[in-house]
Amino acid sequence: PPTPWTVIVARKKPRAPLTALPAPEVVFAGPSSDVVDFYSAPAHAFFISDALFRLIDAIDADSLEHVEIYLRASDADLPFHAVMPRGVLEAIDTRRTKIVIKYDSVGGTYFQRVRFPEGLVFKNEALQGTASFSDLDAPGWYWSKDLIERAQAGGSRGLYAQSVASSPAREIARL
Repeated sequence: PPTPWTVIVARKKPRAPLTALPAPEVVFAGPSSDVVDFYSAPAHAFFISDALFRLIDAIDADSLEHVEIYLRASDADLPFHAVMPRGVLEAIDTRRTKIVIKYDSVGGTYFQRVRFPEGLVFKNEALQGTASFSDLDAPGWYWSKDLIERAQAGGSRGLYAQSVASSPAREIARL
């Protein structure tokens, strides 16, 4: 069933701030040595280590809404942060992105689903000076190449990131 941590945002309704939600209980079944720096939640919130939070905050101060939490491993409680990017943009380039909109009926109520079967292309001008953001229409947390490289150089583990500069290539013609 939906909880405040699974239903945080919708296109036509503002997202709930993290501070308005109950503190999440984050449990890792293994030892603290196996904990990584980045976990995504089933909503628009993410759980990141204190080290990764400090790295992002140093690069792009105040870009994250956050709540300090502890991740409980089998042998230790580790300082973590529940975060959501403050930058929520409408950055998808609708002229260069294939968009499929479907309507599903559930119990007589229609829900609109938006899909991007060939990947996303973002508007370059919308991303100038942005290290990370969420898009209003595409769930996820998008990072600049610079932010990804700094996280890698800082030894962050557990990242699966899509750079805003590396949307899937689309073949137009072979010459």
